[in-house]
Amino acid sequence: MTIHAVDLGIVSADPTLVDFYEQVFGATRLEARALPMGTIHRLSVGPVTLKIMVPTRVPKPCLVTFIGRGATSTRAKPAP
Repeated sequence: MTIHAVDLGIVSADPTLVDFYEQVFGATRLEARALPMGTIHRLSVGPVTLKIMVPTRVPKPCLVTFIGRGATSTRAKPAP
């Protein structure tokens, strides 16, 4: 089995993350797609496409603790 392409998706309230990944990875910026819920910015690095979704309305964060399989982590999660 051979992998021909990889698509990765990230959601970020900070649109400067797009510039960061473009500069750090030397990525090529592809056409952004504006949707009612936000904008999906696309970057290409070889066979990898990185999609960064910047929501129009940023939800309020809340902290949630996940416990499982011997690991515990606290992450910001959008409030319901």
